[in-house]
Amino acid sequence: MLENHIPEFEIVVGGDTNSTSWRQRITGVDFESNLDKPDRFTLNFADPDLRLLDDGPFFPGQRIELSLGYSRRLQKVLVGVVETMQPAFPANGLPTLQIAGCDLSQQLHKTSFTVGQEKISDVLLVLQLALQFGLTPKVTGVPRQPNPVLPQGSVWAVLKQLARRNNFEVRVIFDELHFGPPLPERSKIVLEYGKNLLSFSPRFNPSQATKPEVRAKNAKTGETIVQVMKDRLSEQ
Repeated sequence: MLENHIPEFEIVVGGDTNSTSWRQRITGVDFESNLDKPDRFTLNFADPDLRLLDDGPFFPGQRIELSLGYSRRLQKVLVGVVETMQPAFPANGLPTLQIAGCDLSQQLHKTSFTVGQEKISDVLLVLQLALQFGLTPKVTGVPRQPNPVLPQGSVWAVLKQLARRNNFEVRVIFDELHFGPPLPERSKIVLEYGKNLLSFSPRFNPSQATKPEVRAKNAKTGETIVQVMKDRLSEQ
């Protein structure tokens, strides 16, 4: 049924689930999930009387929770903070307001790691960093003994190196910092264009698989067509 494909969203601002007077002003919600970068969100509002800009609930640093889904089956996808508020005053049209931000891993990416106690264990260092940035630590498994050589770079780069040398994974899930063995692989999800996939716009970058495989069928003969993209980076 058509109503099953109508997207819905829920936005919780600063933990307040009751203040929704601004919801009717929303004209667009964008969410971008990344593998090794902070997830991002963008909220677009119609703000003809400038009420949201002057006296709204949004300000840089404000906590945001975003849930997306269909037919009231919503799933939380992001806990983050507002980074920018960008009003627009077009020559033809009413004022608008765009609010954008990132998930809580953003500060880990932006902040440089300061070398401190060289003999601290990896797990204790992870606990300290999680608490320092307001995250709830979730540590599983048994890391190796303290390593006298501490990695350098951003806090996120340090956490990734700590995970790598322990054969662990590190992830920020909402307001939790997870550090431990890799999660078991889930069953694969198969999406087929024209059946359970209405449309798609692929985008590739060097950090992804270098040889993606695209399958299609000849509409007349029914023959399966397989195309494997070349690794142009390795050819250079």
